[in-house]
Amino acid sequence: MTVYCCGPTTAASPPPTVCSTWARLDAKLVALNAKTGKVAWETEIADPEKGYSETMAPAVVDGKV
Repeated sequence: MTVYCCGPTTAASPPPTVCSTWARLDAKLVALNAKTGKVAWETEIADPEKGYSETMAPAVVDGKV
C-alpha cells in the first residue's frame, strides 16, 4: 500500500479559461472543461503500482501542459 503526504488531489493550474489541469496522487494528469466540469482528457504519467504519485501542479509552457 502506498502512503501519501496529503489529500486526494494537488493544486490545480492557474484559473481556467478552457481547461483546468490537475495532477492526481494516482499518477494521472487530468484536464477538466472549464464550462462543463467534465473530463476533457486524462493520461497516466507514472505507474502508481510501482509507488509513483504526483504531488506538484502541472507545468504549463506556451499553452501546453
